[in-house]
Amino acid sequence: MIFLEGSILANNDIIKEAVADGMRELMRHKTIDHISVTEICEECNLNRRTFYRYFQDKYEVVDWIYYHDTSRTHFGTGDGVSGIIGRT
Repeated sequence: MIFLEGSILANNDIIKEAVADGMRELMRHKTIDHISVTEICEECNLNRRTFYRYFQDKYEVVDWIYYHDTSRTHFGTGDGVSGIIGRT
């Protein structure tokens, strides 16, 4: 679990990355249809209000993961979509 609420380092990118990490972890065990916003918030130790400040819903988190990871792969700085689906 990641604790960020109230942290001095809690900025937009860190919060979004924490939510994305929580979603990735949950997606290792469940399909997106069986994941709730509450579960995502519990996984990354954020409240729902903070979640909704950065994302409209859980599907927007998946979009953010996809575009964030593919842009990092495009520029050679990440593992891209393979990180989302667990391939190396």
